[in-house]
Amino acid sequence: MEPEITSTQDNQSKNAHFINGLTPRSRLFLQNHQAWLEQRVPALSYAFERMAEDFKGDMLEYEQIIRAKMERKLEKKRQKIIAFVRSDLEGQLDSLKATLDAIVADAKKYQWCDHCGKLAILNCCYNFSYCSGTCRLLDWYKHLEICDKYPRIEVKNEGESEKRV
Repeated sequence: MEPEITSTQDNQSKNAHFINGLTPRSRLFLQNHQAWLEQRVPALSYAFERMAEDFKGDMLEYEQIIRAKMERKLEKKRQKIIAFVRSDLEGQLDSLKATLDAIVADAKKYQWCDHCGKLAILNCCYNFSYCSGTCRLLDWYKHLEICDKYPRIEVKNEGESEKRV
């Protein structure tokens, strides 16, 4: 059985019929009660609005509290990750420094050509070494000024002095 759909006029006529069937005292009580309810509507609406505003304010406050807690937790995790990565990178850096020191120590065992950078087999004076006679000749004019191994001969030519070997 489907519920009956009634219009507002039907409801009002039923209510009027119900009210007409009441005693005068009951009718007066019902009217007073209805007036009291109508007076309560604005107060209840106001209370509802206040509660809704308080709820929104509380929700914003809780959101800020939760956000602050999450940010603190996130910052702690960030610091832990940074510390872990830093220690890992420091370990890698120490390993690379040790490798570099070993490579440098190995390289210092040898002398290198001052002209091309290859392994040197010829020495000239104090700290100058060459890989071949060709590199020595190519570098000679730069090296000549400071070389102590070969004497410089000064020849005066028309008022100028020249250095020759």
